[in-house]
Amino acid sequence: MLHFCRNSTLLVAFFLFSVNGSAQSDFTFKDNSKKTSIPFKLVNNLIIIEVKVNGVLLNFLLDTGVEETLLVGLESNQELYLKDVETVKLKGLGAEEPIDGLKAQGNILEVGKLWSSDHLLYVILQADLRFSASLGIPVNGILGYNFFKNHIVEINYQRRKITVYHSEHRSITNLVKKFTKVPILIERSKPYVFTQARVVQNRVCDSVKLLVDTGNSSALWLFQGTNDINEIPEKRFEDILGYGFSGVVKGKRSKIELLKINNFEFKKPVTAFPDKESLVNVKMVTNRSGSIGGDILKRFNIIFDYQNAAMYLKANSKFSDPFEYNKSGIYLQQAGVRLYKLPNKEKPSGAALTVTFGEKNVEVNFQYAFKPAYEVAALSPDAPAAKAGIQIGDVIISINEQTVGTMSLLQVANFFKSEKEEMIVLEVDRSGELKKFRFQLKNILD
Repeated sequence: MLHFCRNSTLLVAFFLFSVNGSAQSDFTFKDNSKKTSIPFKLVNNLIIIEVKVNGVLLNFLLDTGVEETLLVGLESNQELYLKDVETVKLKGLGAEEPIDGLKAQGNILEVGKLWSSDHLLYVILQADLRFSASLGIPVNGILGYNFFKNHIVEINYQRRKITVYHSEHRSITNLVKKFTKVPILIERSKPYVFTQARVVQNRVCDSVKLLVDTGNSSALWLFQGTNDINEIPEKRFEDILGYGFSGVVKGKRSKIELLKINNFEFKKPVTAFPDKESLVNVKMVTNRSGSIGGDILKRFNIIFDYQNAAMYLKANSKFSDPFEYNKSGIYLQQAGVRLYKLPNKEKPSGAALTVTFGEKNVEVNFQYAFKPAYEVAALSPDAPAAKAGIQIGDVIISINEQTVGTMSLLQVANFFKSEKEEMIVLEVDRSGELKKFRFQLKNILD
């Protein structure tokens, strides 16, 4: 629940990708600290950290592709006080109309030993944002440029740890001895890198300018019609690429031949080509051709040094992992909870009821518990699941005879990314009726 002070009726046109940052939103170190370590969760290639907003602990997506700090949702039992609030309009990815939002100044944000005492927040009210539902954990906001701009930030994907160093007290020279330096451009408060791409055989695109985007879970996005990127490989399919502030982002998914960042090469990375309609509200910097996302970034340990326009990369143990993609066409979201029958090992200890039948006592063990419910949020057209009869709104009960109530959303989704063309058996609840469906995963891009 949000509480507001001095709520005005001023209407402001707001473009997420072109707002001037607020100097008051700077993060500084508390208690003369010189560094701070911040643990994070890596969920679907996205970095989730804990941030205190006006004393309330919330989960935030750490996103280099966003300038301002955004609040996108609260749990029903959470209360947050905001002051100096104005009404705004928000635009972003997706092809729909602008959405309602709020602008609030004077907030206190705390991350580890960092804090910002007069922070500007934009609150998204009615967006088609499905962070929490699609990730299976609560996500209440997005933190971007203000976190990175004044300090040296090291992201260790393997250890799930971020270390922020005070730039005035720590020389970067010793930090980057085993890293490769990659120059970046900071434009409109976001980092860009020049790469080399070979989308199809025998056609190399040099100086491909890409946003370094920790808030994008995919490996790579490329925009048709930019920097000689005019073709999409023949092996491709229509897909739902994600959800923006203004609706669903649609496009095509394929594999390009090669992406090269400095001396690091990625062969056959899974690549999304968003439809032009989904990009209509994105105000591009000059010559931008797409984005590098979390499925590539997680293969490195990364140091960002915005003040000196540099990014430092060191390959980690995930560098050569295969690029996976959803081969079913099913996109899930968490939709409340459901009463599931538990396997024996999860029966609550001592949860038994004695029932008397005549002269006999019968002990009945409780075998049910409330667990997250996962429903079909979207279906790719012509994909195996849709052809088999799966529908949007179906609630998954079991997959390959395994009850999904004991799994995380990510574990369920991983069934659909198998390298082999496995047979999938789904049991679903459709408006109270149990149904079973069978379909085979298809390696469309291989």
